[in-house]
Amino acid sequence: MLKMDWHIEGSKCLDIISTSYKDLPSHLKPCFIYIASFPEDYKIKATTLFQLWIVEGFIQHDPTKTMEEIAENYLEELVQRCMVQVSNRLWSGKIKYCYMHDILRELAIRKAKEDNFLLVCCESNVNSISGTTASTRRVAFHEFGNTELTIGSVGPSIRTLIYFGEQLPNYNELRMVRVMHIEYGWALRYHEDDSQWLKHLTTLRYFQSNGKFKLSKMPTSFWNNNMLRYVKIEGSFVIGPLSSVNLENLLTLKGVVARDEWSVKLPHFPRIRKLGISIAPDFDWEAMTSSMIKLEHLNSLSLFTQWGKPLTSPCLTPAFKNYKQMQSLHLCCRWPGNVIGGSRLFPPHLVKLSLERSCLMQDPMPELEKLPCLRVLHLLTHSYVGKWLVCSTGGFGCLQQLKLDGLQKLVELEVEEGAMPMLNLLEIWDCPELQIFPNLQHLPNLRELMVRYMSDQFFSRLEGADRHKVQHIPSIKRQ
Repeated sequence: MLKMDWHIEGSKCLDIISTSYKDLPSHLKPCFIYIASFPEDYKIKATTLFQLWIVEGFIQHDPTKTMEEIAENYLEELVQRCMVQVSNRLWSGKIKYCYMHDILRELAIRKAKEDNFLLVCCESNVNSISGTTASTRRVAFHEFGNTELTIGSVGPSIRTLIYFGEQLPNYNELRMVRVMHIEYGWALRYHEDDSQWLKHLTTLRYFQSNGKFKLSKMPTSFWNNNMLRYVKIEGSFVIGPLSSVNLENLLTLKGVVARDEWSVKLPHFPRIRKLGISIAPDFDWEAMTSSMIKLEHLNSLSLFTQWGKPLTSPCLTPAFKNYKQMQSLHLCCRWPGNVIGGSRLFPPHLVKLSLERSCLMQDPMPELEKLPCLRVLHLLTHSYVGKWLVCSTGGFGCLQQLKLDGLQKLVELEVEEGAMPMLNLLEIWDCPELQIFPNLQHLPNLRELMVRYMSDQFFSRLEGADRHKVQHIPSIKRQ
């Protein structure tokens, strides 16, 4: 099925997609059904979906590709068959977010229930399913408010819990869970000592929570699990002593607080690829640098200052160049002397760079434009506190996306002819002093301009005196 007319009469459309489901290769059917575990119209992050498919065991082994690459191929095939829709793609063409049409989702939910593969629970049907699904291994809860729930109502031996709601069910019954994905509201609200329930999750392979909470400390026993692959928490937590633990299968760790003892824990994650950490103000950078160099597979690093305070990092910046595999770097910290020391400080194959709260006083573009592989550059809140940015001729030869957000003192962005020849997306957000519109006519491949939270004067020039500078751009979005 290469094209679907969603306006076909309901029963006929359902017959067509049922046939399309039957025609799916056997390895794609569980991947398709699994997407129904997310709410209706929900935009699913592709990398999250890949990780879930992997830990669920849906991905077939291929020695020539990584598991993530195989998962990407699965999703692309589902898209080609019109079983999944793309919300938007990355600069590379890879899927960033996807979603499932409501008719397809109805089919997936029905098939999931028929095969006892997955149970999708809402407040409207929780009473009807109570006590009837003791053998269910995967459960998704959607749109729960303050409803009192226990995992026992759907089977205490579930292996996968995907939860979208304001109040988490009785988590003391989650002894056998392998996959735990929590989003929305205040799903995890507890005091300092309440995180001890996590010590019972000894079979976990995937743990993600986007709830608005903060863990003070993860129990040591939580990490006595060599099957852990992905731990992602929106907030921050401290890892306890790990002297005898080797988490050789851990690939992603986000949300951890780095304190003085953190440097001795890094070697426990030999295969880590994505690392996101919040830095304590009194942290020992030199010790951490020597440990991080040992992480040979690291390809994505995010460093944030704890409590939002700026931080000087004199020891870490020279070490960036040693990360041969790193492609993505997000830094929320103040640079030594408030200047970029040189392009050679960065990883040689860096593709995406995001700077935040760097408080750079000198224009960073003369150094950043020398990065040979850079495709995406984000200069975010207080990353640059000067007035002028200049993109010079021949610079940023591979750059495809540029975002300027929260540069409060920026007055002018100058784009010389021959600069950023491959740029296709430019975003300008919340730069209140930027009055003069850049010479975008020098950007022949620019396809989209996104302007948000700018001054009335800026928008007036965009629609009037500077209109000739943007009239060649196919898509202009403003807010």
